Amino acid sequence: MSEEDLLKMSRLYEKFSSISITTAGEISIETSEFTKYDLEDLINLDQKEIIKLFQEVDLLPLHVSCNICGNQLNKLYFEKDRHPFFRCRRRACRPVQRISLYKNTIFDATKLPISQTLEILWQFSCRRSNSDTAETLNVSSKTITSFFKLFRASLSFFIDTNSNKIGGDGIIVHVDETVITTRKYGRGRHRPSNSVWVIGGVDIHSRKVFLKFLPSRSRSDLYYFLGNFIERGSIIHTDCLRSYATINELGFTHFTVNHSRELITQDGVHTNWIEGMFGALKRLRRKYESKWTNQSDLNNFLAEFCFRYGYDGWNRKKAFLKLLGVFKIIRSSFDFHFE
Repeated sequence: MSEEDLLKMSRLYEKFSSISITTAGEISIETSEFTKYDLEDLINLDQKEIIKLFQEVDLLPLHVSCNICGNQLNKLYFEKDRHPFFRCRRRACRPVQRISLYKNTIFDATKLPISQTLEILWQFSCRRSNSDTAETLNVSSKTITSFFKLFRASLSFFIDTNSNKIGGDGIIVHVDETVITTRKYGRGRHRPSNSVWVIGGVDIHSRKVFLKFLPSRSRSDLYYFLGNFIERGSIIHTDCLRSYATINELGFTHFTVNHSRELITQDGVHTNWIEGMFGALKRLRRKYESKWTNQSDLNNFLAEFCFRYGYDGWNRKKAFLKLLGVFKIIRSSFDFHFE
């Protein structure tokens, strides 16, 4: 390896080793910046060099245990058209015991080279649409769609298993609901349609959020989400929707603003944070060129937005490494395979 290549490897090592995960209380993922020039340096490495780098920063395992005898397997084998794998050298285990290096990682979902999978992840981190990514990388739209669904499903799993309630004693949370898309029944312009509603909340202190599909705007549905995603003792700002009238019963302090009269009351009550968040949510949906009428896909999209909003995932220079941090956190408990 040339001196220039060694310098590139050293810089990349610093970038990937900057992924710092704090698990005390709310999970925090801190990283340095990672630019498109860093990506070019990464994908231009040989496959074995990428693997060695990822093993050194714990994004891929240095060794695994044999499922049959329990021995530690350290040697990595490479064969054409196969993922790199570990193999137990004991005669009783050897015929059947091959463990993919990529097991429990995003690289296990496909036969694409690791460098190309990383390019797809970069496009996703930059909020590129399926069609733009397929055209840029010359990869089938079906493959890109499968990858993006996998990324969103992994983010949904991460958000569901690692997020705490937002708010707290004396902390202001803005709450509202909005129509994200519509489902049509039948065909034609004049057929009836129904709106798909989303409820959300923003902790204006921490910027942590929740977003969920809302079956109806009934009091029971609204109270279910408020009780499950917001800490008691929080100060909640909403509009004057009648269903919110008695949320004090849930242990909240409640203030309202009547948007037909004013955007902010004389006492400073407003819902600007949640309104702004919904605007960003709808812009991202339009950019992705999808209506998200499938509830599972919608929930996964909402989880992606929560990650970007609450974990600084809007930052294109940090989102790539933060996504790898998420995959590192959940790799022992999430099934990284296409639907």
